[in-house]
Amino acid sequence: MRIDLRSLSRRLLVMTLLCVCVIYAAATAASPESPSDDEPLTILPLGDSRVAGSEPSYQSYRYALWELLIAQGLVVDFVGPRADRFSYPRVNGLDFDPDHAGVPADTTRDVLERVRGLASEPPDLVLLGIGGNDLMSGESAAAVSERLERIILELQSMFPGVVIIVEQIAPARMSVMPDDRVHELVEFNSRVASIARELGSPDSAVLAVDMASGWTDSLLADEVHYNEAGAAWVASRYLEAIESLFADE
Repeated sequence: MRIDLRSLSRRLLVMTLLCVCVIYAAATAASPESPSDDEPLTILPLGDSRVAGSEPSYQSYRYALWELLIAQGLVVDFVGPRADRFSYPRVNGLDFDPDHAGVPADTTRDVLERVRGLASEPPDLVLLGIGGNDLMSGESAAAVSERLERIILELQSMFPGVVIIVEQIAPARMSVMPDDRVHELVEFNSRVASIARELGSPDSAVLAVDMASGWTDSLLADEVHYNEAGAAWVASRYLEAIESLFADE
């Protein structure tokens, strides 16, 4: 059975109104024990170089998340106009699905400009991680979050019924983040939570997922990108949200 995303969105909206900080949802749906009987859950990973990855220099969370989803018996299909050309180990006899919509150095402006080009591949879920490059270039949290809100509204317009999981992003290495950037990051992540509450609707839920709390420099391969442990950290946070879609009523 397909996930009933409309039912899922209504449930998420109720939880939003109760001010749950990291929102999870239950669906009327699919049986993870028999994924071969289900259509795939289509997932669009959207954002910047943290989404794209660049093996072996630094990691994307996508492979780690794919491993976790496969281990849970879920049938998934990553979608997007880009694809890795890297080599990944197979899992349970399956090849990694390399499709995504992550572009290195992208900002919220860039995503706004290209988001309409994603309309040919309607997903069930969008995993949205963007804003770090804007903040590190000196932009204010207010300006970046305003564009993030526009991205989400555009996605909701393009993909009726989509569920959007948006990151409260992890920081860069502390040595490259002056106090004003730390302040703007904290403010941005607070605004992300507010945007999720405000834009979630019965037709299209928006979930904020905290990637920042507990984050340390040891999870970075360089100044801003994930190492293997960091990618696994982010993947595990996404997994918690995605697993909740299959929770029993």
